[in-house]
Amino acid sequence: MNNKILPFDKNRPINFTLLKSEPPQTPFAPKYEFIFAEFFLKDIDTAKIAKFILSKEKHIIKKYKVSDKHKSTVDAYTGLGSNSMTSRYEYFNLFDIAKKSKFNELLKLKKQIKEKYTLFLKELKLDKLIDVPVYIQCWANVMRNGQKINTHIHSVDPWCYLGGHFCVQAENTNTYYYNPLNPINDPQTLSSKNVPGKLTIFQNSIPHSTDKYEGNDHRITIAFDLTLEERKSQRLSFIPL
Repeated sequence: MNNKILPFDKNRPINFTLLKSEPPQTPFAPKYEFIFAEFFLKDIDTAKIAKFILSKEKHIIKKYKVSDKHKSTVDAYTGLGSNSMTSRYEYFNLFDIAKKSKFNELLKLKKQIKEKYTLFLKELKLDKLIDVPVYIQCWANVMRNGQKINTHIHSVDPWCYLGGHFCVQAENTNTYYYNPLNPINDPQTLSSKNVPGKLTIFQNSIPHSTDKYEGNDHRITIAFDLTLEERKSQRLSFIPL
């Protein structure tokens, strides 16, 4: 199994991690390649963003009602429950809220996500996708002491594309990525330390989870899905990236 894992370096423009199968020796041997990339974003005031998200949290939870009827799916299998911003991820777009509030720090983040997405495509020699319209759905995850995000997957359908998250505020936690073809016997797991300012872009078919948060403040991340034209109607809250 080929694992190209580079230690995260804030001074590198892009940090790649690659999970790739060895060449198959039989017609039935699995063949796969999973990739994600990490970036460190400069000139983004994460403290301001944390304050903004916390100021909107109660309003978003109150405005968009969700049901506990299907507890495992109400929060997209994250385990954060129905009293979380995460469980409302389909109904709002954090960048829309920032635009209406004239909160420029998040609008700067949106611009940098677009820049890093373009760099990601160039590095993978997928230049033909650079000019293809892409849409983003964005929400926030706010975790308190004792909470964690359970293993979940954003998408495995035929139009599965990319997702990601931006670390706003965290202490002593990691995000874990799992090889989807090896989740049972000696699961192959890669860990990424949550560092404020770190942006991760990954294939939406990669399962991931977090540590239990044991701090006394809040662990705050911004998560997003990217999709192409054909799937933008999947959620009304997709907007052009």
